[in-house]
Amino acid sequence: MVRGKLEWNKDRHRVDKHYGCSGYAATLGATADDHHLGQVLPMMQNAAAMELPTTLVHVIDREGDSVFHIRQWSADGFLFLVRGKKRKVRWRGKLVKYSTIEKRLETEGTFRASRKVTIKGKPGAQYVAETEIVLDRPATRYVARRLTSFPGEAITLRLAIARVVAPESGEVLSTWYLLTNVPAEVPTEQIALWYYYRWNIESFFRLLKKGGQQLEHWQQESGLAILNRLLLASMACAIVWNLQRDESSEAKDFKQELVRLSGKRLKRGHPPTPGLLLSGLFVFLRIADFLTDFDLSKIEKLTNTFNRLMV
Repeated sequence: MVRGKLEWNKDRHRVDKHYGCSGYAATLGATADDHHLGQVLPMMQNAAAMELPTTLVHVIDREGDSVFHIRQWSADGFLFLVRGKKRKVRWRGKLVKYSTIEKRLETEGTFRASRKVTIKGKPGAQYVAETEIVLDRPATRYVARRLTSFPGEAITLRLAIARVVAPESGEVLSTWYLLTNVPAEVPTEQIALWYYYRWNIESFFRLLKKGGQQLEHWQQESGLAILNRLLLASMACAIVWNLQRDESSEAKDFKQELVRLSGKRLKRGHPPTPGLLLSGLFVFLRIADFLTDFDLSKIEKLTNTFNRLMV
C-alpha cells in the first residue's frame, strides 16, 4: 500500500529521487494463517511486481525488528525502515544496546536539530543522529514450539536515532531507533520524517477503530459501500484534528461540550485527545440528527412518558 512519494536532491537539499513509503498492512500473496512478519515478504514482492514509478521503502514498526526477517528482506533487495526494539547490535566492534549508542552519540555531540513536530498532542523539537551498526548474531525463531538458532550473514545497516524534546522543559517525549538499508544519499532527517509520517498514519487508524467509528466491525459488503463510509469516517477525523488545533474561544467551548458528551473522564490539565473528541462528536451528531425530526412538543411528550415509566 503506497503511502506517499518522498524525494531528495543532495545538491539542492530537495527532491531528485522518488521514494514511496509502504505500510505492511497490504498482504497480497500472504494467507490469513501467516504470522504478521511472514506476510511482509509476499507484500513486498507484490508491490515490486506493480512496477510503480518510484523506489519503495517499506516502513515497519517495532515488530519488524527481527534479524531473521531483516536478512530475508535484505537478501531479496528490498529497502526497509524498521523501528528497533530492545536488543544488542555490533557497534564499533562491540555488542551494545541502542540506548548505549544513543548516550555515546549524545556525549560526542552528534545530535542535531531537525524540525518542529507534534507528538501525543504536544509540540516538540526533533533531534537526529546517525551511525552504522552490524547485525551479525544468529537469528532465533520458534520451530515446533522450540527456540531455534539460525546463523546468517552479517548485515550492515544505518541506525538513525530520532529524539523528540519538549521545547521549554527539555523533557524527552519520545525516542525512535530506526534501522534502514536506504542509500546514504537520503539524509537522517528524511528518514526520521518518514517514520513520523507513519506514526501519524497509525494515529489515523486508531481513530477509525474508536470513537464510535469501530471500523473493524463494519458490515458493508461491496468495495464502493466501504469507500463511501470510509470517506465519511475520514471527514470526521479531519474535523476532530482541525478542532483540536483551533484555539478560538468558540472552539474551546465546543471541545468542552464534546468531552461532556463523550461520557469519558479527562485528566486534569491535559488537552482532550482526538479519540475523546471523536466520541463526543459521534454523540453530538446523533443528537443533532434527532432534533431535526422532533420539535420541542414531541420531546416534551417523550420526556413525560419517560417520567411516567420511572414512577
